[in-house]
Amino acid sequence: MIVAIIFFFSGKRLYRMIPPKGNVVVETIGCIKHALGRRCTGKGLSRDHWLDYADDKYDKSFIKDVRAALRVMYLYLPLPIFWALYDQQGSRWTLQATRMDGAITPSFSMQPDQMQAVNAILILLFIPIFDGVIYPVLAKCNTLTRPLKRMFAGGMLAGLSFVIAALIQIIIENNTRVAPSAGHFDVTFANVLPCKANVTFNGIFTSNVEIGRASCRERV
Repeated sequence: MIVAIIFFFSGKRLYRMIPPKGNVVVETIGCIKHALGRRCTGKGLSRDHWLDYADDKYDKSFIKDVRAALRVMYLYLPLPIFWALYDQQGSRWTLQATRMDGAITPSFSMQPDQMQAVNAILILLFIPIFDGVIYPVLAKCNTLTRPLKRMFAGGMLAGLSFVIAALIQIIIENNTRVAPSAGHFDVTFANVLPCKANVTFNGIFTSNVEIGRASCRERV
């Protein structure tokens, strides 16, 4: 980032700086308002698109830009929800991972907080794969040929991943032991010995604990 800033300011003298004129947001809102008002009040007028009713006041190229912006806006409406869920990877999703088994191979386990680093690595790996393999193959099938279609498909896959994460959390909650009722106690043993272990508690119960962990619930 520092290197990029240095290059940016070093070439500042070579840039062609055009002073801003007007306010695009105000003009866009005014175009939409004028088009809606003229469409509702204008009788005998017919246009292909409702924004074309503003052609008496605004340039046709500007109206075309507003139409393109409105088409893209539908795609960006779910973005606040997406980022609200995506940013959970540093909090709630990490806590969810602590309650799951991260073993990938018998000798390697993925830690919950390591997934954030893997995300950046996967992005760098998938960019050339998608640009060089997946998108050309889909283009031959006349599928996902435009950037907006690709963004929509990616958004649907992201939404599906959020649903899967929610289902996993429901399964975790259903498999989590509830607090014992009155007159009962719940004990969990962790056996790190290379053999079975018999545990007796005050003569109330005896548990044969296998290698690993075992839980016992008894009545007092």
